[in-house]
Amino acid sequence: MEELKGPDNHYHLFSADAKGIYRAAVLPGLWLKVEWLWQEEMPLVIDVLREIKMID
Repeated sequence: MEELKGPDNHYHLFSADAKGIYRAAVLPGLWLKVEWLWQEEMPLVIDVLREIKMID
């Protein structure tokens, strides 16, 4: 469980799915692997955009 700040300016718990993916409620189709947030070396933005199919 992680915390996410909501429109009410309070933090709310959220969970990733069984594959460790968080899907944005506000931006349909936008998702990220929660593990990316905790890596010692963050993935390159270009690699993330490719994986989430935002670019080819």
